[in-house]
Amino acid sequence: MSTAPSADQERFAMLTNRCHRLVRFLHELAQSQSDQVTQVEDNPLVLWLAELPNGLSLFEHATAGEVLLAAPAAAVLPPPPPLPEALAGWVVLPEPGEVPSDAPPLRETSLRAGGG
Repeated sequence: MSTAPSADQERFAMLTNRCHRLVRFLHELAQSQSDQVTQVEDNPLVLWLAELPNGLSLFEHATAGEVLLAAPAAAVLPPPPPLPEALAGWVVLPEPGEVPSDAPPLRETSLRAGGG
């Protein structure tokens, strides 16, 4: 029985080490090129739990691996009603995934042929 590592094991170890070093380098590079946030208030991604929109459920006593925040699925929202023919081409409809506003904006000119 041989205790010396085979050529395949040595190659695997070398490639694994090389991959780890590459990932570490890319991580350090990304960190060096991003703004360092030292105050919570300065982080643009901060969302205070007191400012959560209605409809979200917060589970304050969740532990690691448990659900902390739940939002209703978009699939349960009813589809918007179709626009009346007179408004087709004038109303700016939201993109899929965007939250529709109470009053959608109007275009300056219609997108319909003959334009308004």
